Amino acid sequence: MVNVVAALINIDGKYFIGKRVSGEPAGLYEFPGGKVNHDENNEDALLREIREELSINIDIIKCLGNVIYEYPTRTINLTLYLCDYVSGIINLHDHSDYKLVTINELDNYNLAPADKKLINLILRE
Repeated sequence: MVNVVAALINIDGKYFIGKRVSGEPAGLYEFPGGKVNHDENNEDALLREIREELSINIDIIKCLGNVIYEYPTRTINLTLYLCDYVSGIINLHDHSDYKLVTINELDNYNLAPADKKLINLILRE
């Protein structure tokens, strides 16, 4: 099982979703993040992944929970964190497009299957 972290990034009351360029959910929207390296904790991995993928800085507010999802080639343990945007200009590295959406608008986008499972965690907030 691969440990993966994702960020629900609050930017002026809306949330970032990015359209994935490659990998198993290519072409689908997702919450940004990535794999946790063996020498990292979840929070350090998330801060690193967001800097690498978006070139921005965030503050991690709290963990919203996790889901386990089985893709055809791997199983992931995906942990979602509520985060606030701090600084930087969004520069896409792993995404071809992005949207800033409200929680209620998430259903209007074709989210990656694992990310769809996270919506219930978000709605509990």
